[in-house]
Amino acid sequence: MDLLPDVKAAKQKGARMTMCWVAQELIEKGERQGEIRGEARGRKQGETLMATLMQRLFADGRMEDAMRAADSEQDRKELYQEYGLMI
Repeated sequence: MDLLPDVKAAKQKGARMTMCWVAQELIEKGERQGEIRGEARGRKQGETLMATLMQRLFADGRMEDAMRAADSEQDRKELYQEYGLMI
């Protein structure tokens, strides 16, 4: 992880650089990056789930249900359950 911008900013504010400070910055920066990666994984899983539902609805000729799923979270959840896709 690149702490250089954080170190420069802290120095400009007159902060004292210690190993504890560096360790804390690494932890916080890692947590923020982990949250971002987790959000990206969640979006990908959601897209995959929705795509799987749509594929199954289209394969079954259920165009109206596909439209409902696209428009309504509640309908989508019900269809996920019906197709056994709930996590």
